[in-house]
Amino acid sequence: MPSRGLFFSPRSRRDLKALSRRDQEAILSDIESLASGAGLPAPPKVRKLKNVPNLHRLRTGDYRTIFRLTPGGIFILRVVPRKEFERALSRLWT
Repeated sequence: MPSRGLFFSPRSRRDLKALSRRDQEAILSDIESLASGAGLPAPPKVRKLKNVPNLHRLRTGDYRTIFRLTPGGIFILRVVPRKEFERALSRLWT
């Protein structure tokens, strides 16, 4: 199966750079498996967000990756610690 396009927002790149090397590698590994075309990783790693059109979250340890599925690929919007997830999500849509 062909891989999907993978696009990172400037904010998500900054989010990743602020993390430790170990956390970066774990998150990027999950993102790459998501984009590999093998389908979404089994729940509970990926969930569609309720009340928000076409947004999903990927859980990797204590971090959450907010992304959008588009016909062109996967667009990574943010990578945030679990405790900041709700605030980051609300800032995306206000």
